Amino acid sequence: MDTLNHIKDKLKQYYGSEKMYTGLVKRSVYSDGMKALMDLAKCYWLYDIIQTEVLDVLKKKNVPDTYYFTITSADKECTLTLSDYNNDELWNREIGFTTFPDGTMNLHIGYGDHGPVTHGIGIITCLPSEN
Repeated sequence: MDTLNHIKDKLKQYYGSEKMYTGLVKRSVYSDGMKALMDLAKCYWLYDIIQTEVLDVLKKKNVPDTYYFTITSADKECTLTLSDYNNDELWNREIGFTTFPDGTMNLHIGYGDHGPVTHGIGIITCLPSEN
């Protein structure tokens, strides 16, 4: 598997998104760049967590905004963290075993009414360069 720096280099081409992909949970979509990250890092499990646990946190908060999602991985373990624009931590989860490459990766999660993209209140997960 590629190192995280190599994956990040490959993801530099993503600005905006030509296509949105629908998750298993209604009103949950992700961008071309997020799809590329999941393909390159073999971390399809990551979006399952975002569309279930993180979406529930944002529904309870119910404040439309862009939120910051951080993956910090080392020695086959990782921590997932969701923060708001004030850098206040809203949620985190420890993953005891992962194949995600060592390092830190940031994502943006937009919560709110994105019209026809999410068909109402929902989330869009993307790379920071796609926001």
